Formats: sequence, structure tokens, C-alpha cells
Amino acid sequence: MAKNKNEVRFNLKDSSATSETLINLVYRLQNGERLKYATGEKIKTELWDNKNMRALESGIDNNGNKINTKQKSIAKSINLQLGRYNSSISKIISYVERENLNANLEFFRKELDKEFKPEKVTNKSDKETDLVEYAKRYIDECKNGVRLSKSNDRYTLGTCKQYETS
Repeated sequence: MAKNKNEVRFNLKDSSATSETLINLVYRLQNGERLKYATGEKIKTELWDNKNMRALESGIDNNGNKINTKQKSIAKSINLQLGRYNSSISKIISYVERENLNANLEFFRKELDKEFKPEKVTNKSDKETDLVEYAKRYIDECKNGVRLSKSNDRYTLGTCKQYETS
């Protein structure tokens, strides 16, 4: 696939892995610097479409096996999250262009961390929160897809409502 400026790419960390491997976001800044950012998403290599840079949601995987319902669900969740990363990069680019900033790798990383790793950008004094604040943040993260269930799926609206009721 041709490399275009402002194109967000997603690559597997280890394309020859026999088990799940991480998916990295790769973006080339205007100044030529290359941003490589771990999405935290994992996938089996046979369920990854290199051409489209997304998880295979239907059809046949790279080993010739039919993709089952659970794999489809996981793939949809992964692709949704990758879409969020893509959208976030677009927002950052728009902001940089609108404000006429000379953004570097660190700027892009911090902006991505704000959205996808909010605990990483908090100050030590901010870490001391009470239970109610923590619960509100937890519910918001569940609703927004930042926090995923044990099976790497987004929490349903019903689950989020139950959490709010509690």
C-alpha cells in the first residue's frame, strides 16, 4: 500500500507471531518524524488484513479457516477502536493546522495519551480520588469504550446503566 502523508497506518508488532500480537499505530508527521504508538489492541496474525490494515470481520482467515461468530465480534471491537485512533489523529492534525503549531512526536503522544491512556497523564496529586469520583470515571470509561470487559468487548449500555444505578 502506498504511503501517503497524513495517512494513519496500523501494523502488527510481530507479523510472524504464533499467538496474539499487538497492533501499532504508525503515522508520519509533516516534519518527517515517524510516530509509532501502541494501541493496546491484540489480534492473531491469521485474523489480520495487511492490505486494509484492519481485523478480518468475515469470510476466511489467512489460514483458510472460516471466521466464527466470536472472532467476528472481536474483530468488530478491534476495528471500532482502530477507528477511534484514526479519528483522534485527524482531530490532532486539524488542531495543529488550525493553531499553526509546529507539533512533534511528543505532542502527538501526549494528545493520544489524553484520550486513550488518561491515567498516564495525571499528576500525583490527581491520583488521590475518592470512591465516587473513581466510580464516575470508571463508568465513563466503560461507556466510551476506553475500558473493555475481560473478553475485550465494549460494555453494553445495560451494564453501564447498572453500574450507574449502583
